[in-house]
Amino acid sequence: MDIAPPGGLLLDVPLVRQGPNCGCGLACVTMALKAARISAELEELERHSLILPRMLQSWGIGPGRLGRVALAHGARATLIDTSPRDVGKEFLKAGGKWIQREPRKSDIDRCLAAARPPVVCIPDKDVAFGDRRQGSHWVVVIGHEAGEFRLHDPAPWRQAKKCKPGYWDRWECSLLLIEPAEGEPVFKEAR
Repeated sequence: MDIAPPGGLLLDVPLVRQGPNCGCGLACVTMALKAARISAELEELERHSLILPRMLQSWGIGPGRLGRVALAHGARATLIDTSPRDVGKEFLKAGGKWIQREPRKSDIDRCLAAARPPVVCIPDKDVAFGDRRQGSHWVVVIGHEAGEFRLHDPAPWRQAKKCKPGYWDRWECSLLLIEPAEGEPVFKEAR
């Protein structure tokens, strides 16, 4: 169910918090699966055969592997990313769709217009949030309000609702769209 605040849009996406680990991507996949009405629990995804314990301890999980976890749960998964290394051959073999280019702010708008919350990678938390922690971070874009995207941030220590003003105009990283397998896909162009 969509909740439309004055001048904005918020999708009904359940918030899932990551544990004290590098599981932000899995928490975001859990949120997107639930929004697509596909049963999933974070603890279940953390134990999935594609997830190695060291990934949750210090590495984090790349976009192709996150997409494969979604595919294994019966979802459709589309990645917008420039790097074949980030997408991986296994994602494509598993049935994932890849659009090889930088994702754009308009791609996020397109997902939201179709009532599909995209999972997006923030390459630098300091630039996006003013958070001194190093490294990238996964969030789910759940809508827009007053010209800014609204987020579900899985990090319990930050709980950001949005990025710094203007951030999305210069954002370039990975976008993972998780949808139900049936129905018309949001992005038809893919490899």
